[in-house]
Amino acid sequence: MLPADVSGVRIHECLTERYRDAAHVRVLPMSSAAPLAELDPQVHNGSNDMSLAVACNERTDQIVLCAVLDNLGKGAAGAAVQNLRLMTSAGQTGNAWS
Repeated sequence: MLPADVSGVRIHECLTERYRDAAHVRVLPMSSAAPLAELDPQVHNGSNDMSLAVACNERTDQIVLCAVLDNLGKGAAGAAVQNLRLMTSAGQTGNAWS
């Protein structure tokens, strides 16, 4: 059980504040109608991007955090390419392979 001062809205606020300036993380807006209806599992294919969504059910006091990302290039080879990009000042923009 979560402490009384924790809510879906509060978690959403914290994530929004934390990732406000993040280049590759997008916190989706909360929606009471269908909070997870807009999660497309392929939306970030070939990118370093990630979407976060918070859904809460006040009746059952449950909160669900969902993350959508393409992790196929996140193994050792993907990490090596990303590290090379960082060492050469290429930054982290674009996808892992360009």
